[in-house]
Amino acid sequence: MMKLLYVIGLILLLVGTVVGELIIKDPGYVLLSYQNTTIETSIWGLVIVATVLFVTLHLAIRFLQYVLERRRKINDWNNNRTRVRANRRTLNGLLALSSGDWQKAQRLLVSAADKAETPLINYLAAARAAHEEGLPDASDRYLEQAQKVMPKAETAIGITRAQIQLSRGQLEPCLATLKRLRGIAPRHTFVLKMLKQVYLQQQDWVSLSELIPYLQKNDVLKGQQLRELERKAYIGLMKETLDQLPAESDAPARIKALNKTWKSLPRELMNDSDLIASYVSLLAQNGSEDKAETFLSDAIYREWDDSLVKLYGQIASSNPAKQLSTAKTWVHEHSDNATLQLTLGRLSLLNAQWEQAREHFEKSIELHNSQETYNELARLLKHLDDTEGFQKLMKDNLDSVTESLPKLPLPAGNT
Repeated sequence: MMKLLYVIGLILLLVGTVVGELIIKDPGYVLLSYQNTTIETSIWGLVIVATVLFVTLHLAIRFLQYVLERRRKINDWNNNRTRVRANRRTLNGLLALSSGDWQKAQRLLVSAADKAETPLINYLAAARAAHEEGLPDASDRYLEQAQKVMPKAETAIGITRAQIQLSRGQLEPCLATLKRLRGIAPRHTFVLKMLKQVYLQQQDWVSLSELIPYLQKNDVLKGQQLRELERKAYIGLMKETLDQLPAESDAPARIKALNKTWKSLPRELMNDSDLIASYVSLLAQNGSEDKAETFLSDAIYREWDDSLVKLYGQIASSNPAKQLSTAKTWVHEHSDNATLQLTLGRLSLLNAQWEQAREHFEKSIELHNSQETYNELARLLKHLDDTEGFQKLMKDNLDSVTESLPKLPLPAGNT
């Protein structure tokens, strides 16, 4: 180190000596003139002045940079400290929201919104808290603030607004919000799910049936859930078709409208037993029992279903003998079916075949204890004035019911 300083000092001494000799030998001459002012100096004097000015300016600039950098660091530290505090208040506000302390949640979330990293979350959460506290005006105001701080987050803000509107029971405003959101994000699963919920509450079966293909396409609903929604929508649609007809509409007009709606259903649903049962029941209720009987018997031939067989026994066609004959053709393959025996008993009643009805009811009970079949047989025995048979049936029915009761102490008496 000492050697290096020695070498540098020696070089500076040599340079100084050479420069000194040059200054003595030829100092040079410089004349600067501007308007009425002139400055005369040697060239070496000018070099020294320029050097001093350069060094002074350089040091001033470096000092100014140092001051500005320190100020920036202090500002960054203050801003970071403020942001950390705002984020902490936001976290505490969200925890208060989760624990149901709506007032505290609002206070913390709103106070931290201006300094938080994500003010949108603060205002949306505050809107939920205000809604839960029963302050609709405050809730709407926070949603407006959310729109101002992040206009591009229309989907997130709209979903929160729709959820609050739905919770308030404001179905029409909620539907308007969801339709606007669907225009922005047509495949958004949560928007589609909320639309489904609104249509269900409104019992808007037309709109719901139009929405179902999109629910399926975007995997909003699958399997059994989708099938149950389809049933509910299309059963409601058939009923709505009839309800919207003028009160003075005659039976042919009502049946025509019902048939048109039935044919508009997706083909794969036309074999659904619940939809078939609803369609047949509506046909029978509107004066088309014969068509209902024919349609229902065809459906049962295609695919056996106990619920449809039971319904067949409740259709009063204009030709009950033919209806009974049709049902008897099913006995060969379903002789031990309790539901079929119940249906045969009811159809026998329609044909005034009392003994045959009794036999079918009794066989149905042998195959399966059903309170409905007990009731049918009891009614028949009462009208046949078969007191002994009626009393025996009541006792058998009581015994079958009490078998499922817990074993408890009872008073002594007849058993």
